[in-house]
Amino acid sequence: MANPQKEEGYTQIANEILDALARYGHFGSEEWRVLLFIIRKTYGYHKKWDTISYSQIAKGTGLKRQNAHRAFKKLSSKRITLRLENGLMFNKNYEDWVVSKRMTPLKTDESVIKNDPVVIQSDGKSVIQSDEYKRKKENNKRKKNLKITPLTDTGKKTNQALENIRKMNPWLNK
Repeated sequence: MANPQKEEGYTQIANEILDALARYGHFGSEEWRVLLFIIRKTYGYHKKWDTISYSQIAKGTGLKRQNAHRAFKKLSSKRITLRLENGLMFNKNYEDWVVSKRMTPLKTDESVIKNDPVVIQSDGKSVIQSDEYKRKKENNKRKKNLKITPLTDTGKKTNQALENIRKMNPWLNK
């Protein structure tokens, strides 16, 4: 039976970092394993960075070396981990992370919509808007430009609309 004890070693990590990981840490399982390993090898030994090879990550996480490398590259592209000249490190400055936004951040900008990629900067407002946002914006402009007359403007228009519907759908006449 496992019986971990704090006296046998522990990793100190700021609650603010854990909160940021909980809020923005939508990673795959391999990415999580690599991230936790890097945090353990750096913060666990009271270091900001450490010389860690991909083979060492693979051995520590149980991943294949190429999968460990791919997961690290994904984390690096999001600026969560950084590759230094002679080592790797966890980027504790979560305001620099490029993350996929699935939850509303603490500070929001009106242009933020669900599932858009976002870059959170120190002012808490800067956002990278995705193509989906642009498409929705264009569709809204098109809808505004369409001039649709409501069917209920006058009784005459309503009756005419109903007749047209009945002509197109004869089974409604029964």
